[in-house]
Amino acid sequence: VTRLLFKDEDFAFTSATIYALHPSIIHLTAGYSEALCACLVFLGFAFFYRRANLLAAICWSLASATRANAILFSGFFIFRLLHNLSIIGLMQCALYVAVSVSGFIAHLLSGYKQFCLGIAKRPWCHSRYPNIYSFVQREYWNVGLFSYFRPSQIPNFIIATPMIVFCACTIIEYARANPRLFWSIGFIKKERAEHYLFKTRVLPHIYLLIVMLLSTVLVAHVQIITRLFTSLPIIYWSMAHLLQTSAPSTKSNIVMGMGCYAVANVVLFSAFYPPA
Repeated sequence: VTRLLFKDEDFAFTSATIYALHPSIIHLTAGYSEALCACLVFLGFAFFYRRANLLAAICWSLASATRANAILFSGFFIFRLLHNLSIIGLMQCALYVAVSVSGFIAHLLSGYKQFCLGIAKRPWCHSRYPNIYSFVQREYWNVGLFSYFRPSQIPNFIIATPMIVFCACTIIEYARANPRLFWSIGFIKKERAEHYLFKTRVLPHIYLLIVMLLSTVLVAHVQIITRLFTSLPIIYWSMAHLLQTSAPSTKSNIVMGMGCYAVANVVLFSAFYPPA
């Protein structure tokens, strides 16, 4: 995907290597859903940037059936529509978005069929919009706006701090490099062209990162941020940019830090501690 988008073999290789050495490598190798979701998301982008939109939507549909947050990738069709608005484009966008979220919708329908069509119905079945996913998140995991902001969760926020800071710096750096482009949703195409990371084509990835970062910090269990973001290409592009533009000593420190973070995740995960 990186080679297709930026036409640079070295940058693509660096980005792929960073994925292989991701701090959440334990979650990508332990039979979790993150690796499958990332595979489907990246395959979807490979089709998306070749204008094979329906195939991209099908891949993202399978991804959304794997992990719910993958429904956000349908936003790339909406972003493209905003910059090429037409009646036909609107109809096509609606189709692609519907296909992209259909995997998650199928999951909700499956839950409704299993728990709401019998005699003993669960409480969420009587809601105006029955949603087993949000019910389970709220009822058993205490997921909700600011619900994780408690003194007992400070260690989990500490675990998540490196990724939070890295993502925030990526967003701020892009906004500073291309303020008009960033704040105009890409309609003012005055861009800084020193590096791939600041290109117009990266803008929707930045917006997705903002949405994911805010929702994770304010709503979700914040310690899952490293594995939750494994399917975001912008993470690997930003880290590749950092490694390519840093001094050799800084590069060594970055790689060492990633390695220590990965080892810590393996140890904690194996002992059933966060960020499991």
